[in-house]
Amino acid sequence: MGRLAQPYSVEQVEEALKSLGEAPSWSRLPRALHQHKCVKFKAFVNVWATRGTVLVQGGEAPAIERALKELLGEAVDVPEQLPDGCAWHLFVDGSCPANKQAGKMPTAAGWGVAVYQSSERLTTFAELYGPVITDDTSPLSLGATCGSNNTGELSAMGEALLWLRDEAPDKGTPAVLHYDSEYAANIVLSRNKAHKNVELAKHLQALYTEVQEQRPLYLTHVKGHSGCAGNERADFLAAQGSEGKFGLQSKRWTGHIDAAELACVANKVCMGQVKVGRGRRPPTPATSRKAKRPKVSELQPLQLQPQSGEHVPSVPEQDAAQCATELTSQLEPQLEPKQCREDEPARVKKHVGVFANLETQQATIPLIFIDD
Repeated sequence: MGRLAQPYSVEQVEEALKSLGEAPSWSRLPRALHQHKCVKFKAFVNVWATRGTVLVQGGEAPAIERALKELLGEAVDVPEQLPDGCAWHLFVDGSCPANKQAGKMPTAAGWGVAVYQSSERLTTFAELYGPVITDDTSPLSLGATCGSNNTGELSAMGEALLWLRDEAPDKGTPAVLHYDSEYAANIVLSRNKAHKNVELAKHLQALYTEVQEQRPLYLTHVKGHSGCAGNERADFLAAQGSEGKFGLQSKRWTGHIDAAELACVANKVCMGQVKVGRGRRPPTPATSRKAKRPKVSELQPLQLQPQSGEHVPSVPEQDAAQCATELTSQLEPQLEPKQCREDEPARVKKHVGVFANLETQQATIPLIFIDD
């Protein structure tokens, strides 16, 4: 994806497209957008009539963008020749499996950087990967506010630049960043103004300037999923990062191991690998449950402790039996309105208990329970 630096009218862009062998057929979309689907190229040309903004999208967008700039008289960046001999080659990529939900809900994203050293041939030197950090209080934060494909691509660029600045063994050795995201490259090179991920974009642009002052630095585009070994490896590493994993070949990440592990847990939560919820309600304490009525056989007599200086006479066993008989006779008239059965007095007697503690010589209260 590329944007032309100057505003142009629909007519100007149409004439330029005709020079490229296209027969412009504009689709009118909301917000005064005119869109042409190229026939000879895999690209869309978008022109906003009110602002004159021209945006090119698609697999062959860089070629169309360059051709339009030449035809419309804009300065074209001449690509520098890539360095021969010893150089660092860093393939960068981002990943966000749930990118369609990005911005609507927390989504897990990752970044990957495959580092190769070239002399006579490319050899793997390091593999860097991890989750996109969205917590601005983390020491590993680059400024991303959400997990998405774009923040994954930008984070990969940022981590590659940080590695070149702080960890690469040779400070003056040329380096080449191989990217498949035009969006990320245009942000880092300040070609496009960032409307989202503003803090992340500012951080990366500053890093790019620092690394450029340190060593020769080149950016080159590689088509994603085209069979390029370095790009495929970076894609795999980015997927590992989105799953809540991080590599141990970055001193920056191993130096903040707690923050790295916390970020990985956050990604695993987003991916559903860790369940977080309210959990089961804790069991109700026995004291708050409705008390269950104990059985008569489980009841213990209530002991009456005498007050200080008070004399409590003992209750002989025969007196206790007599007391039970008297209580039964007193209760029988109260049971008549309920139309008790003939054996009701016997049932009452069964549930009358008069207890005496003969060893301690202390009186007890008779416990009476009536079935209703």
